[in-house]
Amino acid sequence: MSYHVKQLFLFAFYCFVILSCNGRKEEKELYLAMSFSENLVGKQAYNLIYKQASDSINSWINGDLKTWEYEELEVSIKIDSILCINKSQDKLVTALLAKTLDKNYYVDGVHFFYGVKIEEKWYFFKGPYMVIPRDKENLNTPTSFTKLHEIAMDTVFKGYLKKNEETGEWEINDAFFAALTGNGGCADCKTQAQWDSTYLATVRENWKHRDTTHYKPLQ
Repeated sequence: MSYHVKQLFLFAFYCFVILSCNGRKEEKELYLAMSFSENLVGKQAYNLIYKQASDSINSWINGDLKTWEYEELEVSIKIDSILCINKSQDKLVTALLAKTLDKNYYVDGVHFFYGVKIEEKWYFFKGPYMVIPRDKENLNTPTSFTKLHEIAMDTVFKGYLKKNEETGEWEINDAFFAALTGNGGCADCKTQAQWDSTYLATVRENWKHRDTTHYKPLQ
């Protein structure tokens, strides 16, 4: 085997190792985030919360709610598989992955998606929206859910877990839920009852905005 061939072989092997390590790192982060939430509430409850979130979105679609950023586009929506649930088991943060199906529109997106549990019932509402431009060479091809998930991993879910300063073990980061607590949309809220009232008002506000846009129901 010539020197150049050996060099090419070693370079290809090095790239394979790097990609494999990156893939394992992402899988590890995915497993950690999901396992913390599943262990916290139980896998059956985790799946039930996910179904309740999906049912809520479908009810918005069937009720013609103006829930999404773009009013005149057909959009395919998928809830990310990761539900970040807080230690008190009454708040969650996840992502809505949105593919625009209109061939004349060249961006897709990721929504922050929130849930709060009030009197043993989950309520869900949309948070900020990130526009995801498409590759210039594939403008007519919607961004895959896999790619949107990768973006959500680096943005929406980043910070859910932190390492304990004393033990070095991973743990849930309460500060991750700041948008649903003291740094959210209710600067004057002092009690849980006041926060619950604010959350419910947000949910009710969704139903005031109705349109006739067609969205593909979640499967």
